[in-house]
Amino acid sequence: MPQYTPDKWIDQLLKCQHLPEADMKTLCDRVRAILMEESNIQPVSSPVTICGDVHGQFWDVIELLRKGGKVPETSYIFMARMFFGRAGGLLGLGIAQLLCLVGRFCRSGTL
Repeated sequence: MPQYTPDKWIDQLLKCQHLPEADMKTLCDRVRAILMEESNIQPVSSPVTICGDVHGQFWDVIELLRKGGKVPETSYIFMARMFFGRAGGLLGLGIAQLLCLVGRFCRSGTL
């Protein structure tokens, strides 16, 4: 199993480079473990930036983080169907970026 290196993966994704399948599996396994440990309802401390339906689109995610502030300095709630979109090859980058942020900065799935 590949080494868990979310900081490296975040940098790679910001360069529009996809993660290798083995790295993506490692990332998904880590985020799955985080999400399985928490309840469906999460307490959220303010201040928090609430983001609408980004459909996992890479450039939308990057622009939100650029304008709103980087994680962990800014807390985010991503709402709706963010994992269903029509962004072509960039869809995987947007989803991977969000998963990396959860895996890197969250003890729970709340950014």
